[in-house]
Amino acid sequence: MATCCASLSSQQRKILRALLAQESEIAVQCSRHITQLLKMQNSLQLIHHEDDLEKRGTKCDDFIRMHAQFDYILTPSYEMIPGAIQVALSTNCICIQAACFRMSHKFPNWTLCE
Repeated sequence: MATCCASLSSQQRKILRALLAQESEIAVQCSRHITQLLKMQNSLQLIHHEDDLEKRGTKCDDFIRMHAQFDYILTPSYEMIPGAIQVALSTNCICIQAACFRMSHKFPNWTLCE
């Protein structure tokens, strides 16, 4: 496996570290959301399999109350790291370009703060 041997300025290294840290934070958040969605799915299955209509209604009410804020939780607001696009455009290293552009392509609604 080949390793990247691009030379970066200290500012470029700082931008790249910030990008990768932000991407790691987003991956952790996604994992938390998946866990929460799985718990929601379990709750819904328990509701679905409840035979007693009164208990089913109570469980539905509890489910709605417990998950009322879920939409808010799923919308983190991140901004692209300033300078990331310049770093990508100023290097001929595909590894660095990929790291810089990956976030903007995966999350196109982000604001670019250049």
